[in-house]
Amino acid sequence: MNFVEVFFPVGSKGIVEHDFLAEDEEELPLKTGEELTLISSSPDGWWRGKNEMGEIGLFPQNYVRLKETPQLQNPK
Repeated sequence: MNFVEVFFPVGSKGIVEHDFLAEDEEELPLKTGEELTLISSSPDGWWRGKNEMGEIGLFPQNYVRLKETPQLQNPK
């Protein structure tokens, strides 16, 4: 069985599609329509990003639609 990983480059831009209320200080609250810049991603579904005000934190990846097309990588 072959697997393909989806990779979004650091610096990718995204638009928030759903509000998200942060539950701890590491999380980034999101407002629908806000633009984010991706800093890092992880396979557990949480991404780190920066909002338009320069705040940085974690958020669920499925709350954001990235503007760029992802790159595909075959894991080794």
